[in-house]
Amino acid sequence: MAVAEDLPNRRIRDWFIGTRQDMGIDVVIGGGPDTTKRLIRHLKQAGVVALVSDRDLTGRGVEVEFFGERTTMPGGPAALADRTGAAIFPVAPRFRDGAGYHMVIEPELPLPQAESRAERIRLGTQAFAARLEEIIREDPEQWHVIQPNWPSDRVWQETRS
Repeated sequence: MAVAEDLPNRRIRDWFIGTRQDMGIDVVIGGGPDTTKRLIRHLKQAGVVALVSDRDLTGRGVEVEFFGERTTMPGGPAALADRTGAAIFPVAPRFRDGAGYHMVIEPELPLPQAESRAERIRLGTQAFAARLEEIIREDPEQWHVIQPNWPSDRVWQETRS
């Protein structure tokens, strides 16, 4: 199962969803408690959930340090792991020379122990950010982010306007 962003351009959104469905992936349009309930139910039935977790689309993510700057990342993976006991496996797609790509599946990223759920989610999201940094440093030209990701990106963008 994967969560898809509800893009304003319906043709592009439907293309993304159709492409994933053609590969046998059940797609949920992101956002809200119904999405969370479906993901939890799927995980509790021994399903796999794929979440794009390198950028905070909502602006309500967990604050982390990422490449030396504070930003936010989605807390969903850590929250789902905490709630269901599911494992977190960072995955990185890598384009091959020529056509095609392959997936690098990293070892399980354990959810850190902490007194409170909020602290486990915060620590788990920070651990994910640190591992993602390592993955990107291994092959930086394989990672791209088109939207502003750090507060300094937004400041730079505003000075250019």
